[in-house]
Amino acid sequence: IIEPIRIGKYSHVLTFLRHSDGVHSYNKCMDILNSMYRSGQMQLSEKDNIEKRIGHPEMFGIDQRDVDDYYRYIKYWYSGRANSDQFIADGIGLEVKGYKYQNGLLIPDS
Repeated sequence: IIEPIRIGKYSHVLTFLRHSDGVHSYNKCMDILNSMYRSGQMQLSEKDNIEKRIGHPEMFGIDQRDVDDYYRYIKYWYSGRANSDQFIADGIGLEVKGYKYQNGLLIPDS
């Protein structure tokens, strides 16, 4: 997330999910940015600029617990342990062009 923002590939990123250790990807990004700043890999102004470009659901009034619950439901549905709801049924017919799934994220394909 950080490097594509840093080189101008993405202007902003909205992170929704947690890593396998339970830490939200937004918090991981903030930790990495702080580490990069402390080690001299970037200036404070660049760190601040990148921080402003990374968002998480609660910044937009979306409860992270709702995101977590729905993600868990989608995983159950995908593995055949839950019935689909209208959102999944509607989404099955959509085709996502120009995107790829990488490290738990749907990102524009290069």
